[in-house]
Order: sequence, then C-alpha cells, then structure tokens
Amino acid sequence: ELMGPTGKNTARLEKERQRIADLDWESGLLSPGSVVSRSFIPPELRGSRNRLQAEVLKILIDVQDTYRNLLISLRRKRISSGGKTTEVQAELLPFLSMRRVSLESFYNADADGGTWLDSRSAARQILPAFDGCRSRRVPGYKISGILQMNSGIYPDSNSRLGGRDMNTYYKRNWPMVIGEIPVYQKADNVYLVGGLIWSYEPSGAEVARITLNYLDGSKSPPAPLLNQQHIADWYSSRSIPKAERVWRGKRRESGRQCAVYEMEIPNPRIGAPIKSITIESSGKSAAPFFLGISLGETGTGQKRASSVAEPEAESPMQRADRKLRERLARESADRERKRKEEEQRRRKSLERPR
Repeated sequence: ELMGPTGKNTARLEKERQRIADLDWESGLLSPGSVVSRSFIPPELRGSRNRLQAEVLKILIDVQDTYRNLLISLRRKRISSGGKTTEVQAELLPFLSMRRVSLESFYNADADGGTWLDSRSAARQILPAFDGCRSRRVPGYKISGILQMNSGIYPDSNSRLGGRDMNTYYKRNWPMVIGEIPVYQKADNVYLVGGLIWSYEPSGAEVARITLNYLDGSKSPPAPLLNQQHIADWYSSRSIPKAERVWRGKRRESGRQCAVYEMEIPNPRIGAPIKSITIESSGKSAAPFFLGISLGETGTGQKRASSVAEPEAESPMQRADRKLRERLARESADRERKRKEEEQRRRKSLERPR
C-alpha cells in the first residue's frame, strides 16, 4: 500500500522493505527494536519509508504480545489439569526474558570497580542484590550494573555535602536525565528496582520522574517518585507504603540493613506499544539509582504478572527463602497460640473461689 503512490522514491522504499524482510523472522523471537533503522524519525516527519517501519514494529509487537499471552494461558491450564508444561515453558521462556529491559548500555557505575561510592566496602554491599532481587509481580530482573543519576546541589547547612552535588562530591559525570531506554513492547505496568544515595529530603519530596514514550510519538505524563513513598535511601532499609523491598542485605552491628525497592509505574495507555522509557532526577538532595527494569504483563494487570512469576521453577535460594518464611510463620503462630492458652489458664486460676 505504501509503495503504490511513492513514485520516484519506490527504490528507497523497496530497499527498506527488503532490509526488514531479511531480518531473522524464523526464530519468532526477533526483538522489535531490531526493526528500527538509524533513519527512524518522528511521526510528523515520516515519509512512506518510515511509516512502513513503524507499521512493521506495531504488528511485530502485537503478534509477540498475543503469542506470549496464549502460551501463559496454555501453561496455566496444563498446570491446573496436572499436565506437563516442559514444552510450553521452553517456548515461553525467551518471551519472558524479553520482558526484562536491558540497561547494559546505560549502566555508569560499578559497585566493585570504584566507580560508584568512594568506600568500596560500602559499595560492594549491594552486589548480592544483582542476583538476589525477589519480586512477586514480575519473573525477575536483568541486573549487571548501576544506573546512577546525579542529585541537585545540597544546601550549605549540610556539613558534608553543602554546596555540592553528587558529581562534584564523587568527581563523577552522572546524568540528570536518561532518555530513550528501548522497550518496544506492551505492558500494563513498568517496574523499576533501585533506591537513593545520600538522601536528605523529607518524606513525600519528589526525587525522580519516569516518562513512558509511545511508539506513536506521544508521551505519558511524568510519574513522580516520592521519597519514602515509592523509593528510599538504600542504606536505611525502611518499609515504605508504595514500593516493595525486593532485596535486603545483611544486618549490620548498628542494626541498619541495606535494601533496594521495586517501584510500580502504571501505564496510563494500556494497549499502546511503549517505545522507550525516560528517567529524570528531580535535582533534589538525594541521588536516585536504578538496577533493573521489568515489564508487567498485559491484558489482566497485576494478576497476570503474578501468575507469570509463579509457575517458573524455584531456584534453591527461592525455595530456601520460602521454607524459612513458612517455618517462621508456623513458629509465630505456635507462640501466639501458646501465649493465648497461658493467658486463658491464668485468667481461669484467678476466677477460682478462694
């Protein structure tokens, strides 16, 4: 349809059509991002060549999303009927892996390489989180580094950091904005894992913003991340109302414990393909960092995301963690039952006539 009215540009459009046709379609796992050529331009400037590329992208995203959801549904049915899921799981696994957004080309700090915190012993405490994040909403995260954002300038009243931002303090070049983290998929929710360093902001202060950029060129309203609501200082491990601690480190002698948080960003345009994600520091007295991004499922919101995570085989660590939680819950219930029984016996003894 696009090649019909193009006239003299037919040769260029045919070349683009051939480039797309020559991609590795047979595997069924072609990343939608691989369809994008370097000449990808905004919608208002698109000619026939770029409209072809955008249309192929949209169709590929739709097909992969539909097929993945069909596999998830089939796996759930086989589990409920007691059937084998090995074949379905093998087919589904690569599609689930694509839901873990790669930050490989955006990482700018290494916890073990002296490019994050000055204290390497403090920085290394976050390394177990790379493999240790346990989410109940997505199958997992692909983590191999730290995406650290800059802070604003701390007030002069701060004895240690006053008059400086994180870049000045650590002699780094961390950005205020990271734009166009490629996604090219659909999602009802986007999940980010991270925290803050050197947070001196009060509870409720905005410390970062997340924007979803759609395939059609539009953007979501920026979603604010509020201190001690959606995100918190990683060195304090506090419980916060609008995020989950998906990893906690060893408790130190001081009683404090490191942690990273899982933040949920609802997609206001469910069904619209997400082209990329933009992360922006709010320039406050706190520096946000992010370890990984994963996509929630489509069609049924969080319930689907939970069902995706559940049927995957448990790792030995997950199994041990689950059994420990179950044992602690049983022991707690036993202690509570014995306490109530003892209280009841005491009450009865006091009620006996003397």
